[in-house]
Amino acid sequence: MKILKYCFIGLLPLLALRAVAQEIIIEGETARQKVIRPWGRDTVDRSRLKFIYEQTEADTFLGFSQDGFCILEVGEAFSKYHDCNSYRADSLMRTRDWDFTLGEWYAFTNGHPSVFKPDIVCDMKKGKYTVNVSLLMDFCQYSDSTARFAWTLLPDTMTICGYACRKAEATFRGRQWTVWYAPGIPLGIGPWKLNGLPGLIVRADDADGTHHMELVAAQKADGEVMDYAVQGRIKMTRERFLKKERRFCTQGDTYVSDVPLPFRDGGGGELPKARRRFYAPYELE
Repeated sequence: MKILKYCFIGLLPLLALRAVAQEIIIEGETARQKVIRPWGRDTVDRSRLKFIYEQTEADTFLGFSQDGFCILEVGEAFSKYHDCNSYRADSLMRTRDWDFTLGEWYAFTNGHPSVFKPDIVCDMKKGKYTVNVSLLMDFCQYSDSTARFAWTLLPDTMTICGYACRKAEATFRGRQWTVWYAPGIPLGIGPWKLNGLPGLIVRADDADGTHHMELVAAQKADGEVMDYAVQGRIKMTRERFLKKERRFCTQGDTYVSDVPLPFRDGGGGELPKARRRFYAPYELE
């Protein structure tokens, strides 16, 4: 199976320079404190392949879209889909053995913000997804074992990133998806939770035009650790998370955090809660 392709030379060092995020400024003695080594992470696999996707999300209420790059890491039994800047941050911290000050860390993350918030780990044999998403200080986690797509295979063909692709359509949890998959890459997965086709899903669009994901590069991996947080997370059902996320994004002034730590300004006053945040859910039900 030959899958090594480069659609953009030197892509990884240049990823996600267009993302929009609120900066966190750390100054004074706090900035000189060391970053605490993370605990409670479970190593599930090592990456064999890496697929880079350009991703666009649109909030039709705000009339605003944001785009960046995500990476699909594939191991022997697990895959992981997350923002490339999250991947870069994790890789950098491991390379430096977590030897960072808080000031250095936030300077890096402010310059490399993540657009796609979830970390999605898939047990490819069981078809089970574990999703980690942070809503400010609420570090949420839920499992999803029912992400099954009833695909309609279509005769259309297209070449994407050098791969001969075929078309398929499905409606899933309130959204209608049109995707293109590459039979030459026999992996029944894709970006986000898309799965179940005889080939890697290399492009996906929903009918409302709010989500677009397209493969731009593929490369072999060097056996990097594939892990995710298993402790320090608020575990909940998928349904509860969807409701929590909706309220957080659309009714931020009424959102009640599970970890009620107020954010304060430079004078010590509590910052007002945002009433409306960017919201482009992948699942509507």
